[in-house]
Amino acid sequence: MDPTTIVRTSLLRESCLLRGRMFNRENEIDAFCDAILAESTPEIRAEIRQLDLSRNDFEGIPQKLIALFPNLDQLDLSRNLLTKVVHPPNLMPHCLVLLMENTDIACLPEDFFHAFPALEVISFACSQKLRTLPASFDDLKHIKTVDLTKCLSLHPRTFPRDLVINPAVELVYCPDDPSEILDGELFLGPRTIAEQPAKLAQMGVSHILNVCTSPNKRKDPRLTYLQLEITDHPLCDISQFFQVAFDFLDAALGRTVSTTPASTTPVSTTTPAAAPASTTPVDLTPPSAAATATATVAIPRDGSTVASPRTRTAVYVHCERGLSRSPTVVVAYLFLRHRDRFPTVTDAWNHVRMRRPCIKPNEGFLKLLWKLGES
Repeated sequence: MDPTTIVRTSLLRESCLLRGRMFNRENEIDAFCDAILAESTPEIRAEIRQLDLSRNDFEGIPQKLIALFPNLDQLDLSRNLLTKVVHPPNLMPHCLVLLMENTDIACLPEDFFHAFPALEVISFACSQKLRTLPASFDDLKHIKTVDLTKCLSLHPRTFPRDLVINPAVELVYCPDDPSEILDGELFLGPRTIAEQPAKLAQMGVSHILNVCTSPNKRKDPRLTYLQLEITDHPLCDISQFFQVAFDFLDAALGRTVSTTPASTTPVSTTTPAAAPASTTPVDLTPPSAAATATATVAIPRDGSTVASPRTRTAVYVHCERGLSRSPTVVVAYLFLRHRDRFPTVTDAWNHVRMRRPCIKPNEGFLKLLWKLGES
């Protein structure tokens, strides 16, 4: 079937569907461009909003073909042979959705996203060789969702050091896996991991903090458990659980645990030995550096800090999927109990978001975190 016949059946109302045509050579692209120009008017091409170029053999972005449609709001380049993008495409001021799924791209030009100032959704799903996002990603003012599912070579730690991802952006990135928040000490993820003894042993987990409303069904008698019955609802005052959660985390990691009177916070604790617990209303004041140092570190004569010897322990914090309740607790914990490393809530948020990009606390939890930073 020649290009003219294909174009006649591909130019639909507001769409141009050229998927699976298996063309990529310059002369083939030229033939399709000539056919489009012959079979359509500038007015018709200006009405085209979606261009589907998926399942072809493009090794680069077909600039000439894309340029025929000035008002595209969706471009699909998925399942092509894209391996290297030397230059970004021409300016696409109206493009809202960019799909580049299942490609072999390893990296993108630093100014790549400057071509898409209005972009709201981008998907690199299953592009397993992609290693990082270019710095121009930070300039996207309208981005809402980035799908990084099964991007096995891409980890948030590989993002540019000065790239700060807007908290409103939804990052889809392997939510069923655990995420290491503090190296070798604090992990965050879904409930399913808490019921996999082999996985927990591999992570070195000794304590589990469950912030679901239902208890862990499969418990390892060698581990210490704490359950806080937190509802994932914007009106839930999650801050009432912070004190007991933070004390549990501190005890697990060998940090100072404050001694305070009891309250009525809903708590369920299972432990091989008696574990310290506190149930006071939340105290937003972090422990003093002096108190922490006395309990957990020794100060050599040269002034350096050395952690006191203890058996290696790690904590796994989870809710149902590791997206809302448990990330909120962990962000608040880093800010309030590790302020030397995370002096602002934004610092704590960015750190957790880089380690687990899929986190998405509900609106009420987000407001509480930002209010916490202002207190």
